[in-house]
Amino acid sequence: MSDDLHSVALAAARAGAAAIVSVSRDDLATRDKGGIEDFVTAADLASEEAITEVIRRHRPGDAIVAEESGRFAGSTSVCWYVDPLDGTANFVAGTPDYAVCVAAYVAGVPTAAVIYRPADDRWLATTPSGLDGSYVPALLPGRPLSEAVITVSRPHEQSRSEVATRLRSLLGPLVRQERRTGSAAWAMLLITMGEHDAYLSPDIPLWDTAAGHLLVQRAGGLVTTTLDGGMPLSIVGTPAVTIALAEAIKTRQ
Repeated sequence: MSDDLHSVALAAARAGAAAIVSVSRDDLATRDKGGIEDFVTAADLASEEAITEVIRRHRPGDAIVAEESGRFAGSTSVCWYVDPLDGTANFVAGTPDYAVCVAAYVAGVPTAAVIYRPADDRWLATTPSGLDGSYVPALLPGRPLSEAVITVSRPHEQSRSEVATRLRSLLGPLVRQERRTGSAAWAMLLITMGEHDAYLSPDIPLWDTAAGHLLVQRAGGLVTTTLDGGMPLSIVGTPAVTIALAEAIKTRQ
């Protein structure tokens, strides 16, 4: 099953990327979903339709959880998490830092994942034995917290946004730089390539993080969860920086 999941994940992500590219920028039909810079466009919807079509064609019994269309029940132990266009605000603004994210869990265990960037037709994906793609993993495990470059998610929902703002205030003085990426997927790709050290996200849905978490882990990184003000907080990055950030958050609450 595992090898099949990897190949289906890549085919689905590739189809989603192609669907995004095919949508004319003159016909995006951008709609505000209610939060700050929280958009859905015709490209999001076209990508999600293309991704779910590939999954259903190859694995019709699997469950799917997709950002725009919701949850579809399945009859197997496999569940797919789909973010058809992570970083929609970047996409609408015409910047390249957006991506298609597809991940498969088997009985709750992350097993296959792909992040695909349509803007430059590059991707990183799991294989049965490691990672493959046009991005080359080069995670740097030894950089200390004081030299780290991190990204803190900027959620659309108010309570999570308040946690993220507090985290930036807390952690900013402890690291070399906190950068805004506008895309969880791009932030986690940057970690696998050794350009960033960690990404922190307060209680965001699995479709946003499932693929990136597995890719970072396969590259040698660490994923951990802690609490901030009672809210679950995911930290993913190089082992040393991830552990140091979790400890800093724990001791300063």
